[in-house]
Amino acid sequence: PLYMLFLYKSFYRVFHKMSYVKIPLDAGDFSLMDRRVVEVLKQFPERDRFMRGLRAWVGFRQTGVPYVRPERMFGKTTNSLLKNLNWATKGIFSFSYVPLQFLALMSSVIFLFASAAIVVLIILRILDPTVPRGLATIMALVLFFGALQLLGISILGEYMGKIFEEVKARPKYVVKSIFNAPRKRQRV
Repeated sequence: PLYMLFLYKSFYRVFHKMSYVKIPLDAGDFSLMDRRVVEVLKQFPERDRFMRGLRAWVGFRQTGVPYVRPERMFGKTTNSLLKNLNWATKGIFSFSYVPLQFLALMSSVIFLFASAAIVVLIILRILDPTVPRGLATIMALVLFFGALQLLGISILGEYMGKIFEEVKARPKYVVKSIFNAPRKRQRV
């Protein structure tokens, strides 16, 4: 459907902005890969793979081949909006720290807002003792402590993001070729 085409194209543009790996826009699942690329990808111990990102991560040259997809001849697609949403979140969470950074930014903004509200309430109370008490103070304090908790969670999230990157156990780099490789010594 037309709305799915729009969502696919939107995902690739959002992913391109958020990800630390740049995949070609509108790259599909289907690909023809060189044996060297396949051998590198086979070394990855990851189980939950986002292949579009991994193909770009290994760093080999990619070339798009445009084609016209024929209509489905038999059966009905098992792809649904929910499955595509799961696929998109897997891609973003596998190759982006932006959601964690967004959480940290939002918690900081809320923290600053709550702190300013508390200061304003204290100043108002000092200047005019007849200012109503209660609801505003409770709201500011709830906002303040909620922001502190969110800030703590975002810090933990940053650490967990680093752990997640280590657990993937991707190689630090991929060697395309070696020139003047040392010869193996023959045993005498």
